[in-house]
Amino acid sequence: MSLHRTQVLLEEWQHVRLKEAAADAGVSLSEMLRRILSEELERMPRKRQGILALRGIGKRPGVRLKDLDEELYGSEP
Repeated sequence: MSLHRTQVLLEEWQHVRLKEAAADAGVSLSEMLRRILSEELERMPRKRQGILALRGIGKRPGVRLKDLDEELYGSEP
């Protein structure tokens, strides 16, 4: 795992809660922040990859041209 140093400004209550959570889990403040960020980022939908999302679509079983159109142009309202 490659780590990148960054600076984050927290509100006082956020810093206190983060320190408490880290102490309860027996990990560093940085590790606790990474865990929280990872959990939240996993819940967020990923941005569409555009044309790269279509790679191999013709090899998927049951794929129709309509599926390709929806990938390219989005579903109809």
